[in-house]
Amino acid sequence: LSIKHANKRDQICAGVNACTGKIIALVDDDAYYKSDEILLHLLAPFQEDDIGLVGGPIGSDIPLDRRNDNIITPWEVAAIRIRQKRGRSMASAFMADGGTKFTVSGLTMLLRGEIVRDPNFQRMYRDEKWMGKRQNTGDDAFITRFVLYHHYFVRASEPSPKTWRLGMQLIPEAEVSTSIMQDSRFAGQM
Repeated sequence: LSIKHANKRDQICAGVNACTGKIIALVDDDAYYKSDEILLHLLAPFQEDDIGLVGGPIGSDIPLDRRNDNIITPWEVAAIRIRQKRGRSMASAFMADGGTKFTVSGLTMLLRGEIVRDPNFQRMYRDEKWMGKRQNTGDDAFITRFVLYHHYFVRASEPSPKTWRLGMQLIPEAEVSTSIMQDSRFAGQM
């Protein structure tokens, strides 16, 4: 599939509109799966009918040749520590309130097709602006917010939409890794 202009959100909408599955995986091009079983673990929460979005822990992929005290940079070490800390805080936040205080990572997120094919979702997703500029990134934050809170923004004259919950698989078997920057570009990546 292709669209006539470069915009990640429009590209995602074109892709999901062509999909027929009940569950859709959005996966960034820098995702690294250590096992063929990761998607099976991420699918498990969908056994509950009100789970709309599922994510898992994110790890840092450090190539073997960089795992050396004399080569690894402070930026790479910071990435490893921040991601480890984020994983622990996600687990506690998810247990406390169902995950309303973090964003499911766009590195790999699975969601119900009916959510992303919903015309209301696509209109809001495509039209989101920040300081007057139409957004091209930040799709993981938008999707997390939409899944958790969209039912609060319905007009009284409209039927009440389904209320969704997050389903997190914060176990090592569901961890998706990504490469990290070796220099200060790491701050922008995070």
